[in-house]
Amino acid sequence: MVGSGLALGSSRVGFGSGSSRARSALSSSGSGSGYARVVSRIVTKHLVRLAVIAGLTAISIALITGIGLLAPTIRQSLEMFIADGAPPQLTSYIGFIADGVERIAAIFPTLFSAVVALVVYMTITRLVESERAQIGTLASLGYSRHHIVAGYLPFTLLSCLVGGALGLALGYFVVSPILFDIIQDTFALPDAGHVTPWVGIFTALGLVVAMLGVTVVAAGATARTKPTLLFTPKTPPAGKPLFLERFPKLWNRLAYRHKSTIRNIVRYRIRFFLTVISMGLATLIVYAGLSLSSALNDSNPELTDTIGPISALLVIAAIIINTLVVYNITNINIEERVREIATLKVLGYRPLEVAGYVFREIAWLAIFGMLFGLPAGFAMMFWIFDYLQFGGMEFVSWWVWPATLGFALASLLLADVLLYRRLVNTDMNGSLKSIE
Repeated sequence: MVGSGLALGSSRVGFGSGSSRARSALSSSGSGSGYARVVSRIVTKHLVRLAVIAGLTAISIALITGIGLLAPTIRQSLEMFIADGAPPQLTSYIGFIADGVERIAAIFPTLFSAVVALVVYMTITRLVESERAQIGTLASLGYSRHHIVAGYLPFTLLSCLVGGALGLALGYFVVSPILFDIIQDTFALPDAGHVTPWVGIFTALGLVVAMLGVTVVAAGATARTKPTLLFTPKTPPAGKPLFLERFPKLWNRLAYRHKSTIRNIVRYRIRFFLTVISMGLATLIVYAGLSLSSALNDSNPELTDTIGPISALLVIAAIIINTLVVYNITNINIEERVREIATLKVLGYRPLEVAGYVFREIAWLAIFGMLFGLPAGFAMMFWIFDYLQFGGMEFVSWWVWPATLGFALASLLLADVLLYRRLVNTDMNGSLKSIE
């Protein structure tokens, strides 16, 4: 009774219609239908986030499955080739290619998984933060922390299972056959039998477990907060004097919009580091894929037809992931600052000015990530070429650097274009009274 009274009292002072909907959904005292309605509301409300997580997971698992299957498929076909009396020199060379593919499969998919893990962590954490009022309502109604956390697990499970299943299917039926067909046509290899994609399966299961763990930690931390605090927005981190302000001649020359961007970048440090690292890793993968392709063309032309398609696939996948990363981060940024955006529109800011206010910050973070990813990719490629036992940095052409930046900037621009309409169509009235 005390919990119900607190929740109803919260509703009377106007903590939003979302809280009322949550109470209505769970008014059946923990019944299965009430839980199902809560899960359905979470999934429906956050479909964009679900789609982003599923898409990133699918791309990552497809690469891991497809490239991971290629080496054992080549080896199985090679055994049949040897049994048919293939020349030892040719079989030895094909074995060398299988070794190279195996080494690539051990490096690049791991990098993709790291990017996906970071982005999913950011997405789920922000999702739980946006549900503070809902979690406060459930807690005040007497639901335990375990029951509250359980309401968010299906969202993560569904997004990861959909992405994992789609990725396994794409990797097994599309990526691996396409890559193997190229090698098979080159060397007239016989058809290989069925090879179980154990690497992709175990990676998908591992990702599901890891993301469920992230959800439990994020939702559990919020559920432990007192309900009275959850009904109010989380206090943003306090601003501190900037190092740049010690140089007034430079600082005072900056326009207000640039000062605001710099303050926000420094103020939200966790978001800063996660964004920079995510963008840096995505840029690193693009640079690595282009470097591998360039080095093959200049140092090992005979490998271009076999290993080259893998590097092209890596670059394409990295560009797609890069776009999804920027889209997801920008989308989260818009949601976090919807009241700021509405205030700017009320003050008479034009659509392009509002877009610049939000996109400028993401652009700077993305550029920081690119500046981190390029030298990191350059350094990593020394080790990768040594590990792969072919190619070298001396064979990497100069155009790889500007091409990497070009692809990264194109991903940034595409994500901004996709989100521009949503930004300028922000409901001013609804946003400004969202927490009244």
